[in-house]
Amino acid sequence: MTHLLDTSGALAALLNEAGAERVKAILLDAKNSVGISALTLFEIDTAVFHQTGSREAADRAVQGIQEAVAEVIPFTESIVHLARDLRHAATARIATVDTLIAATAVDRRAVLVHRDPHFATLPADRPAQEMLPSKR
Repeated sequence: MTHLLDTSGALAALLNEAGAERVKAILLDAKNSVGISALTLFEIDTAVFHQTGSREAADRAVQGIQEAVAEVIPFTESIVHLARDLRHAATARIATVDTLIAATAVDRRAVLVHRDPHFATLPADRPAQEMLPSKR
């Protein structure tokens, strides 16, 4: 796997927000293998349902991202251990789910694609990161 989309990166593409073009380019590049954490599916569902109030819209968003990526990576005990190490190495507080998603990228040796500045609190190359532009 070459890239892992954080929830913010996946939502950028799904909702055509800032950074959508870059995420779509990553997804369309045949050299790339792009995945997401299973936790991201939950966050996408929650965000789209909260934004729209529509169960159908949330279901379509989850289905759309599942079809766009090569793999949905399950939450595992090894990811928990990596997340614990990342949290201890972070220079500031980072949300638990974000730490687990970053640990998934480390586990898969993938570039974490996101637009969340708090990932900067993690060690510089754990995981490798590509930051998208912030929301407009």
